Order: sequence, then C-alpha cells, then structure tokens
Amino acid sequence: MDNFKGFNNGYLLSHHAADLADTVIDKLEGKEDYLQGLKDGKQQYEQELDKELSRWADQHKDMQDQSREPEPDKSPESDKNKDKGLDYDMD
Repeated sequence: MDNFKGFNNGYLLSHHAADLADTVIDKLEGKEDYLQGLKDGKQQYEQELDKELSRWADQHKDMQDQSREPEPDKSPESDKNKDKGLDYDMD
C-alpha cells in the first residue's frame, strides 16, 4: 500500500514540481516501499511526458511541412533567360 501511495504522490509531484520531487526523493529516508513508489511514479510521469512531447513535435512538424510553399528554383539556369525579350536603349 505504501508503494501505491508513493507512486501516486511521485507522479503528481513530478507533474507539478519536478525539482521538488527530485529533492524529496534524495532526502527521504526509511519507508523503502514508499520511496520506491515515489521513484516509480516520477519515472512513469517522465516517460509519459517524453511521449507526449514527441507526439506534439511530430504533429507540428507535419503541419509546418504542409503549410510550406515550395521554394522557387534558384539555380543559375533559372536566371538564364530572365532578361530575354527586353529591349534596352543603349543611347
């Protein structure tokens, strides 16, 4: 039961105050089941956060790729005929 409570508390603490979760885990002594639950809950939260951030980044990358217009051809060949047909008066 202590492990279960520790897990839930570690998860919530990591969600709301990750730095505090690290401090509590480092300083807490005794109650090995509770401490292990805290560590497991923190780890679970971090794994879920990493997955969510990766999913978010992938979605936004796809959206950027779709909204991007193709860049015009900037090769020297594209400038080759740029002035063709224009008459210049050199006088």
